[in-house]
Amino acid sequence: MDRRQRKQMKQDAFVEHTRSLVERFEENPRPWVIGAIAVVAVSLIGLGTWRFVESRREHAADRLARAQAALLAPIVTDETPNPDDPYRPTFSSAEERAARALERLAEAESGSTRALVRFLEGTTALEAGRVEEAIAALEQARDALGDDPTLGGPVEAALATAYGEADRLDEAIDLWTRLADEEADKAYPGDLALAGLARALDKAGRSEEARERWQAIVDLYPSSPAAAEARRALDRLTGAPA
Repeated sequence: MDRRQRKQMKQDAFVEHTRSLVERFEENPRPWVIGAIAVVAVSLIGLGTWRFVESRREHAADRLARAQAALLAPIVTDETPNPDDPYRPTFSSAEERAARALERLAEAESGSTRALVRFLEGTTALEAGRVEEAIAALEQARDALGDDPTLGGPVEAALATAYGEADRLDEAIDLWTRLADEEADKAYPGDLALAGLARALDKAGRSEEARERWQAIVDLYPSSPAAAEARRALDRLTGAPA
C-alpha cells in the first residue's frame, strides 16, 4: 500500500467519523448542548473565581496599607491632627495612634494576612503598654510564623519582650536563649538577642549570668548600639568600667 492510498484511507475515516457525530447530534442534540454549556460555565466560574480572589487580595492589601499608615503616622503638635486620613493620618498622641492602628489592623485581618496582622497587633499593643493583649496576639503570630526564616526571629523577640514586661521571666529567658544561640537559624541579630537575654536575667536576679551576656556583647559586638548599654550594665554590676 503506497502513501497516497494510506492518506486517502485516513481522510475517508475522518469524514465517516465526522458524519457519525453530526448524525448523533441531529438525533439527540441535548447532551451536546449541555456539554457545551458546562464547558462555558466552568470557564466563566473559573474566571469569576479568579477575579473574586484578586479583588479580595487587593482589598486586603489596601486595608493592610491603611493600618501600616497609622502605625507609622507622625505625632503633630503644631497643627490639627487628621486621624481619619486613610493613607496619611496624623495624631495628637502616641496613645491615639496606637488605638487607631489597632482598629485598622483588626479591619485588615484576612486569611492571607492574619499572621502578619497578629504580629503587628502584638507589637503595637506592647508599645501602648497593653501587655496581656500583646502576648495573646504575639503567641498566635509565633504559632504561625515561628519557623519563618525572615519573621520568626522578630516575632519571638517581640514575644520575649512581652513576657519580660509581664514578669514571665522563665519564658522570656527561654526565648531569648534560643534567639542568642549561634546555631539557631532565626535571622535575628545576635547582639540584640544577647541584650534581651541579659535584661531578662538581670530582672530575674541572675546577676552573674546577666553580667556574662553583657560582657559577651562588649567582646563580640564592640560597635553595636547595644554595647553602650552593656558597658553601663557592667559598670553597675561590677562597679568597674568594662
